[in-house]
Amino acid sequence: MLTSFPARNLTWESLETEDNANLVMGIIGAIRNIRSEMMIHPAAEIEAHVICADAGKGALISSLSRTILAMTRSKTLIVEREGIRPKGTASHIYQEIEIFVPLAGLVDFAGEIAKLTKEQGKVEEQRNKTNAKLHNENFLANAPADVIAKEQEKDRMLTAKLDKLAEGIRRLQELAEAG
Repeated sequence: MLTSFPARNLTWESLETEDNANLVMGIIGAIRNIRSEMMIHPAAEIEAHVICADAGKGALISSLSRTILAMTRSKTLIVEREGIRPKGTASHIYQEIEIFVPLAGLVDFAGEIAKLTKEQGKVEEQRNKTNAKLHNENFLANAPADVIAKEQEKDRMLTAKLDKLAEGIRRLQELAEAG
């Protein structure tokens, strides 16, 4: 049986509904990113705060709070029109809306800093080996150009990873001091 592909029906489209869905998905994504970045255990129920100056968006977020809570494994969602992010919280901005999660009791800062420091040492060791190759005259003279390019790319990637690890350690240290 053959049938024609369904035609587009403009009455089925709603930009407002699409914007509302994107807003909720953005907030869910922000809370999940905070959970992931701060290495909060997936089973831990968190408290999420949303500061939204737009009353309409705030009402929408509040009305869909049960969905947001379920999708982010949060126990509480507090929506406010204005406020200041307290110390000891991780935050994310989405469309001029600030989302933050208090980290007290959720993150072992010393343990996470130790993990990142250990990883930083391993990456530093790999980068030193790569740098040794790239500064070795024999390697540069005898290796094919694609192998040298591969090692240079590896060095750039390791340097970027080291920068990211250093930033993570710095951020965790700040949060530990603030908490």
